[in-house]
Amino acid sequence: MVGKASFSAAVGGYGSCNAMAIGVGYTLKANIKLKSGINYSFLKHLIFS
Repeated sequence: MVGKASFSAAVGGYGSCNAMAIGVGYTLKANIKLKSGINYSFLKHLIFS
């Protein structure tokens, strides 16, 4: 939906590894969406997009 913003958050894990992530998005036009996210693992890895 045009003009809508969204926010998401999640936690998860696999084996002995755990991580959390957050993301935001905004719809400019029906065919143009902006999205950004960041996640952090408790093994001290930071990843963003």
